[in-house]
Amino acid sequence: GTGTGVLAIAAAKLGVRSVFAFDYDEWSVENARENIERNRVAENVAILQADIFTVELPQVDGIAANMYRNVLIPSFPKLHAALRSHDSPLIISGILQYDEEELRSEAEKVGFTHVRTDREDEWLAMVFTRG
Repeated sequence: GTGTGVLAIAAAKLGVRSVFAFDYDEWSVENARENIERNRVAENVAILQADIFTVELPQVDGIAANMYRNVLIPSFPKLHAALRSHDSPLIISGILQYDEEELRSEAEKVGFTHVRTDREDEWLAMVFTRG
């Protein structure tokens, strides 16, 4: 979910020419739209109200996903299929340290390769490639 749009905005400001962002929550989508406009990246960011289970993901060069464990695990096959090449990254964030091994194992089952895990207190961000 895009939430406030911070990852989409960051991607656009870092030079990504085309960003596709979505969230199932109406308030989040509206908030993200406002933030995208304020940050002058609307021409680079498409935003949609949808959930991971029903949205059609385009083929992409990378994915940043800030979602709960129970949403990520069943979404791994869809996320894997959306990545263009073997070195395309999937970055997952907002992960509790207690979920690290399960998420790594489930991601690897669908073909992801674990690259690294960054930690801050009990929170994690994990980076995988399509593998």
